[in-house]
Amino acid sequence: GEAAAAAAAAAEDDEFLVPEQDGVQDGGEDNEEEEEEEEELGPAQAALRRHQQRQMELLAQQQQASASASSYLKLHYSSLSLLSAIFLVLYALRTRGQAYLALTYLTSSKLSYIVLGNAVIAAFVTAFRVAVNASLGALRPAETEHISENMRWNITETCIALTIFRSEVDVNMAGMFLTLVFMKCLHWAAELRGSHLRMTEEVFYFVDPPPPTPSLSSSSSSGPNQASNDADAGNATQDADGGGGGSGGNGTSSAAMSRPLSSSFGHWLGTILLVLTPKPIARSAQTLYYRCPRIPLAQIKFLSLVYTLLLVDCMAMAHCGLTVAAQGPSVHILFGFEAAILTTSALSTLATYGLHVTDGWITVLHHLADPNYQIHGLGLYHDVVPEQMPPVDEDGETPAAAAEPEPATAPAAAAPHASTARRIVERIASSWRDCRATLSFTIELAAHALRFLFYLMFFAIVFTYYGMPINIFREVYVSYQQLRQRLTSFANYRRLTANMNERFEAVRSDEELDGLGRTCIICRDGMDARGGCKKLPGCGHCFHGHCLREWLGQQQTCPTC
Repeated sequence: GEAAAAAAAAAEDDEFLVPEQDGVQDGGEDNEEEEEEEEELGPAQAALRRHQQRQMELLAQQQQASASASSYLKLHYSSLSLLSAIFLVLYALRTRGQAYLALTYLTSSKLSYIVLGNAVIAAFVTAFRVAVNASLGALRPAETEHISENMRWNITETCIALTIFRSEVDVNMAGMFLTLVFMKCLHWAAELRGSHLRMTEEVFYFVDPPPPTPSLSSSSSSGPNQASNDADAGNATQDADGGGGGSGGNGTSSAAMSRPLSSSFGHWLGTILLVLTPKPIARSAQTLYYRCPRIPLAQIKFLSLVYTLLLVDCMAMAHCGLTVAAQGPSVHILFGFEAAILTTSALSTLATYGLHVTDGWITVLHHLADPNYQIHGLGLYHDVVPEQMPPVDEDGETPAAAAEPEPATAPAAAAPHASTARRIVERIASSWRDCRATLSFTIELAAHALRFLFYLMFFAIVFTYYGMPINIFREVYVSYQQLRQRLTSFANYRRLTANMNERFEAVRSDEELDGLGRTCIICRDGMDARGGCKKLPGCGHCFHGHCLREWLGQQQTCPTC
């Protein structure tokens, strides 16, 4: 390969320098290479090898052409399908001359059924892309792959289930089938994105106020030295004359930089309040603005999509139930039970997301109780912010000069109230962490139980009115196995966590924790001896107590092992 590349580069140089000798040089090089191959391998083997190389090159070119054609069709499938349908309608009107004759042709021709049906499918694909981009943004590659894999199985199973109602196949059933596939894809996308948001993004966030800047009046009246002193003092505490709504400079925090729109809005809000209202009221309103939590737009779009899907599922389930009650057993039984299963999925997604929202409210309470609060793995408060902790020498001891506390800047009377609020919030957070894993397990178990119940009811109804539904055996068996596995896991989880304090030894000293490792492999955060860390028997690996409880809800093995 390197020799061929070098020869190609040399040929290009020769073509640039001496173009009239290109054919002679190329022919001479080819003859020399062929003679060398014949000397090494023999004439027959050299010819066979050249033939195989040419065949491989042709095959690679064909694969590249087919890949480019398939990628082009994937990118422009919807537009090409819609253009084909428009062209077919125009052709029918052109050749038949009348709208009635054109409509007769379109409803009787097999080609028109294929083209128009493909255009309807393309319209559903376009609607799915628009809905996903509007509510969730672009799908991640893992989400796209998971949805494609689910479609491959579920469409096949639904088509097989429709054979029970083959006498009722018509255009309305085809439309209901496409709508069902469309709704399933949206439910899968919402479920996957909800799991991604729970792991990567908080429900609430706070915008740090930008550092205050001195006002023009104070700068002009006090002189340049006083203005510089006020600007330096404003980096540590808010200046009364400067107003808290100054725009952020180099000292703007990372949280404020990550939300530039909110910070800019806060700046203009502070400016307007300073102009229209008294300064104490303006400062209080702006402080309240920065202390209030925000909800990211992605979370709002996700919740809007899930609630919309839940509403559509309930409407579809009610419509199918009323139709079956009025007209008797029909294909609406299948679509009604599919809508019930989708309703279960939407409720499970909302309930699981509700746990994440509760985590966000716990974080908000932490932040309101202590503005300097930072989320740590052990979930405890730190009276000293990490940047303000005293230095430690090589022996692990704190020097006497550094250990002396600095004079408090806050009023002494506010300390007991802040400490009481922190203890109350920490008690609430500790209780929530202990029951969160059980609630998550219960939601998942309830979803599997409802799914199995719906499949069992659907099997019984179809068996009563249509005979033995052999093609539903797989769904019933799979849902039963999933429910059985979750029940077994839940029993093991309850057995392990019933006496967790007696079963798992707590880490009491920092020396022991240094020997075991200070990083929890579950949450990838640091551990502390006073943070309720648990050590597993046998292997001796150490984790946070609440992290271990949540892990046991999914697996009953050591995470590290």
